[in-house]
Amino acid sequence: LQIVPVLSDASITSVSYNATTMSVRLEGRGFIDQAGSSYSFGTTVVEDLSLNAGPDVQYGSAPTYAENGAVVLTLPLRADAFGPITVRTAGGTSAALTLGLAGITATATTGTPANAGAASANPGQDITLTGTGLSTSSALIMRYRESGSGELRAERRTPTAAAADGTSATLTVPNYYNGAFTVQMIGSAAQPLLQIVPVVTGYDVSSTSLYLRGAGFVEAGTTITLAGATVVDTSPDGTIDTYYQAVSDNTGLRLYEPPHGLGPLSVTTAGGTSAPFDLNELTVVAGRNNRDLAIDPATGNIWVADDQNPAKLHRLDPATAADLQTIDITAAAFGLTYFYGGLQIVPEAFILNATNVPAGSLLVINAYPNPDRVVALNPTTGAVIATLPLLANYETSAGLYDPGTNHIFILDRRTSPTKFVEIDPATGAEISSFNAPINAGNAGMAIDPVTGNLWYGSDQSTTIYEITTAGVAVRNVSLVAQGVDENEIAGLAFDAAGKLWISSTQGRVYRVTI
Repeated sequence: LQIVPVLSDASITSVSYNATTMSVRLEGRGFIDQAGSSYSFGTTVVEDLSLNAGPDVQYGSAPTYAENGAVVLTLPLRADAFGPITVRTAGGTSAALTLGLAGITATATTGTPANAGAASANPGQDITLTGTGLSTSSALIMRYRESGSGELRAERRTPTAAAADGTSATLTVPNYYNGAFTVQMIGSAAQPLLQIVPVVTGYDVSSTSLYLRGAGFVEAGTTITLAGATVVDTSPDGTIDTYYQAVSDNTGLRLYEPPHGLGPLSVTTAGGTSAPFDLNELTVVAGRNNRDLAIDPATGNIWVADDQNPAKLHRLDPATAADLQTIDITAAAFGLTYFYGGLQIVPEAFILNATNVPAGSLLVINAYPNPDRVVALNPTTGAVIATLPLLANYETSAGLYDPGTNHIFILDRRTSPTKFVEIDPATGAEISSFNAPINAGNAGMAIDPVTGNLWYGSDQSTTIYEITTAGVAVRNVSLVAQGVDENEIAGLAFDAAGKLWISSTQGRVYRVTI
């Protein structure tokens, strides 16, 4: 009499953390410990050669509750270990058991998958499994790469809901999943691909690093595309670091920030490319201590000053942050080779020290010489148009010409509180002064193109202030939510579209909404 074994169910009970093996439990009847028994999973065969090792026959679970009704064994976690399951004993070979995963129906809510023809999802999104016999106890193998090491990890996951007829089930993708891996179910030959499309939700900067917030980032497998620059992470060496940012792993990404322009940022992994994120900052040289800035309304080019010796004025392309022109800060023209003060593209012609300064000239106010010096330049050639030594050494870090009053406004940093000083550009004589809302080290000043009021910000706060030229406070705006950090503001300027730009002591320039 030959007792032919019967297979009624199969399930994955656990998966090794290093994604190399899985533990499986078979239910049925007629199993034999050792005695030449073998177990076939797809094309992978596991033989029982010893009573004390390998597959272990046990008492069966419900509904059988019988001796020789279950077997527990370990399988290699490979693609060829998935497919129809059979058991062979001395009594014969069981009928093949197949389980019902057939495919995945899912499209990422945001971003673009690498393969438009395969299923995709963002971290945290629900996906739909299709097949037969699916339930909330159906065990599936899913994979991701952990941060830091970039090592492959595998997990046993189960659906959160299933249709009564077993033809579909819902599974929530964990927030820490990333990349693109097949989803596997023991007993099913179908191994559908699931692509995890990354998401970028925010950013911060510190020193030379850019920190991205989101999900789906992959250690040693991520490309960051910025305006005019691309950064590729191919090694878990810490140069570019994926990390646990908030609620789960793979939600933060830190990279050394290269020079780049203002524009959309995207993150690409094996799962796809994130939706463009509007990065409202450009980087000249991350970590460089910028001073004030000015914007040419005719071209949109940005002028920034650095704190080197000798210092330079840089005309930048806002799309790439590339240097288009530099002007040296010379002792002959500016009093010293250092720079600390204000920049402005003057909006209309005015008289500086008895000399006509045309609209569009570059006004440079330098606090390093004693006394402070106002210099008007031809921005195309760098030639000096006019110079006005002020009548005091204000140690100013910001200043501009105001066409509404036909006067120059600068900061007086010699005392606390810091003061605004109104100056006659023809003679350098002081006309009036009033207290600034906050003190200043580095600072910036700009004229509101709508109201004609002054905007003021300094490295003492992340808040900027609108005040009239008579010193009356109008309003203030916090820039924390727009990425500007404490001790960072070094300059202000409006562009032709009325957007406010902020120069940063960390080598960056922000475009903010007020």
